[in-house]
Amino acid sequence: MQVVVNNQDTHHHHPHSSSSSSKEKSTTFHLLCKNHKLYLAPMVLQSELAFRLLCKKYNQNIITYTPMISSKKFVNDKTYRKHHFQTATGDRPLIAQFCGDNAATLIEATNLIKDQIDAVDLNLGCPENIARKGDYGTFLLRNTKKVVSIVKEMVEALKPLPVTCKIRLLEYGNHIPEFQRGLAGTIQLCQDLENVGCSMICVHARTRHNKGRKISQADFDAIREIKNNVQHIPIIANGNIASKEDIIDCYKLIGNIDGIMSAEAILGNPTLFEAIEYNNENNIMMFNNTKVGQHHMPSEIANEYIDFAEKYPPFDIMKIVKPHVYRILHGLFQYDEKLLERLQKCKKDLNEYKIIIQDAFALEQKLLDGLNKLEHYHGIVGKKNEMKTKFISTLLSSYYYRHRPKNVLPEKIQKVLMMRQIIQNDDDNNNMNIDDGSKNTLLNTDLQQQHQLQGGGKKLSQHERRMQLKEERQKWMEFGVRISR
Repeated sequence: MQVVVNNQDTHHHHPHSSSSSSKEKSTTFHLLCKNHKLYLAPMVLQSELAFRLLCKKYNQNIITYTPMISSKKFVNDKTYRKHHFQTATGDRPLIAQFCGDNAATLIEATNLIKDQIDAVDLNLGCPENIARKGDYGTFLLRNTKKVVSIVKEMVEALKPLPVTCKIRLLEYGNHIPEFQRGLAGTIQLCQDLENVGCSMICVHARTRHNKGRKISQADFDAIREIKNNVQHIPIIANGNIASKEDIIDCYKLIGNIDGIMSAEAILGNPTLFEAIEYNNENNIMMFNNTKVGQHHMPSEIANEYIDFAEKYPPFDIMKIVKPHVYRILHGLFQYDEKLLERLQKCKKDLNEYKIIIQDAFALEQKLLDGLNKLEHYHGIVGKKNEMKTKFISTLLSSYYYRHRPKNVLPEKIQKVLMMRQIIQNDDDNNNMNIDDGSKNTLLNTDLQQQHQLQGGGKKLSQHERRMQLKEERQKWMEFGVRISR
């Protein structure tokens, strides 16, 4: 059973007039949250209209956010406002996220679009240095009393529009006052936000230092404790979601959570939510059996995104479209370094990206053909669909795992080298029938290359071994790092 809320009906009965009570709006929003358990995260320049609609094409039953918007610029600059807030039919339910440290400005910015959104969110999670300069995002959490005061003003001024917050865990350290330190401080903050009328809190269960190459597992235990102490408003979990299986596991593991949000994983795989549905009667997250076995190759998804980008053009192709294509195709670059180099040269013409995607499609066909040969190589003929599913899943989760240890395992490098060898042989018109002799040749070639990666026989420490593997990955990632910034 798949629970779907009729967005059009929600809009028609969604109270925005001054005569509507706060209680009515709160009830409507909580009903919305009750029936929508999946959330597309707010991401700077990346959760724009075209991408939101792409994700909703694969699962309409999700709540999406705008990219993080500067409240000050939104109020003062009409061009900025036009560029950073787009909406269209099918875009609801939608939450607009603003950053800033001035309640009056945040309220003024929200009032400009309040009839086009279902809630407004205060960004308290951005960990980047630009947020430090502007005293917003996670840096605003250093003064929790100010945060609570801002949210209280927003709630009072914007009634009946719901006000929500997206936070990170507060930092640990004896230099920080106890009331705003660590998990206990985070729980206190969430309780204070609930008391002043915040309608929902999304918790990214990492601190501001836990990002990029320093990233580690999100703390689901912390989210569970927060929910145990904040029971009257929805608490959404963010972190550790790399696959559809992780969504199910997260919901089971935390147990009492009200929803799950994805950011990095869905950038690489916009179909992430496709096979997930929520059973409201039994309060369980489950797979939709009619969709769980569907395969979408990266080039297919990238083409879909370009279609939406043509229909709803983002204001900056280089800063928005190019990173999306890069992230969706990320898993293919390890098999063809030149594909990434060609993408790096793309500018403002969407047709250039279409050509790259066509090249990606051709590469995928070679990889699938190579996968068939790899089945014979491993002697596991008959498991074609299973291997294909796992392989596509690996391609689509590649961007999420770029900073995580799973991406530098020796056996993964060996398989990549093996597939590249097969592709190279095909390109040289030496189509292989992988008999015992060529199996040994291929295996020896791959093991020699892996042996070189691991130090040529020298016993390396775990750190040295990872550094060697990073150098190999750097060949195809060096341009991508610049694209993704």
